[in-house]
Amino acid sequence: MAQELGPTTPGAKMTIRIIGFQPGASQEELVKILSRLYKKSDPEKIRLALARLPLTLTRSATEEQARRIRKVLEEKGAILEIAYTGVLRAGSTKEERAELTQEIPRETEIPVGGPVAWVKDRRSKPRIHPGFPLEPMSIKEMLVRSASLFKENFSVLFLILLIPTGAAYLFSKAMESILPGTVQGATMVESAGTFILAVAITALVFIVLFFWGEGALIIAISESYLGHAISLWDSYKALQSRLGGLITTMLLAWALIIGGTILFFVPGYVMFFRFLLADKVVVLEGLKGRQALRRSRELMKWRLGEGWTQRPWTRAGLALMAGVLVGMVIHIGFTLVSLALGLLLPESASQLLGEALSLMAEVISTTFLSILMVIYYYDIRVRKEAFDHKAMAKGL
Repeated sequence: MAQELGPTTPGAKMTIRIIGFQPGASQEELVKILSRLYKKSDPEKIRLALARLPLTLTRSATEEQARRIRKVLEEKGAILEIAYTGVLRAGSTKEERAELTQEIPRETEIPVGGPVAWVKDRRSKPRIHPGFPLEPMSIKEMLVRSASLFKENFSVLFLILLIPTGAAYLFSKAMESILPGTVQGATMVESAGTFILAVAITALVFIVLFFWGEGALIIAISESYLGHAISLWDSYKALQSRLGGLITTMLLAWALIIGGTILFFVPGYVMFFRFLLADKVVVLEGLKGRQALRRSRELMKWRLGEGWTQRPWTRAGLALMAGVLVGMVIHIGFTLVSLALGLLLPESASQLLGEALSLMAEVISTTFLSILMVIYYYDIRVRKEAFDHKAMAKGL
């Protein structure tokens, strides 16, 4: 990618392409800018062209125009490829998918926009290994990488999710034992009020612990995937500043999903896939609320290649089904162990052991599915935004 233009060459022509989008970029803003720049192009045509990146804007820009266009479009979140036209044609072997190519007159007024708001605050840490190659993957390759990453970091990833999940389980058990004694002898109104308060407190504790564990797990998976050391404490600590945004964003997403499901089912299905990556966006990119939901929708919106299997929803559905099948196998294995040990132990001990093994199976299967979805998130960014280790080094 030619991010910097070289010395001025009189009469030289530049080719400018959009090859991806930065996190949080608004494609509608890019449509507005390009509509003003290319007045002969219909906005709908531009919108469709942005769905089929790379998009060639022009092959005839002067070096000064290229500098100005780059400044404006990069501020709006576009990732550009700029090179001398002859060099790019000679070195390119890919078939171009979309074009808005036309001569840009020297007197054309290039609009000026404000900076795009997206987070670049990823911690700078030395790597302990090169990390997994950031390249497009098949579903099978994602499953293999998920298994490899889980195997290499099992103890840390397992504990990251086990601690809050176990704490939530113990808290619910404590509330179950305390509540009957609290409402005994109280009036009906007092009992109802106590019950509602207990349920509200339990739900709040569960939500906080659940999202803290999930968010910390996403951080640890991402760090390990990119080649960094991970630890239990660092993962929990790194999520502190984003926990509130994660909770509000995901509650908003699930409210929309549940509401759509109750109404006509299909809207709930659509919103589920639109917001599938919202938690990853909040934790790894720092966006929250509507911005995070919009970002997730943009990542899941456009095709990744030719054929129905390359659509983000199709790939996500296949990955989720594979992850759920792995989870079912894990649950079946733990259930068989629980039944076998139940034959040898007293009933009370057998019940307690069964609940513990069920909790462990839930944690392991959820951790594997989380790894798979984080890898899916990076796969989409690689395909749609040319995300690689060089881009990561500048800040995720």
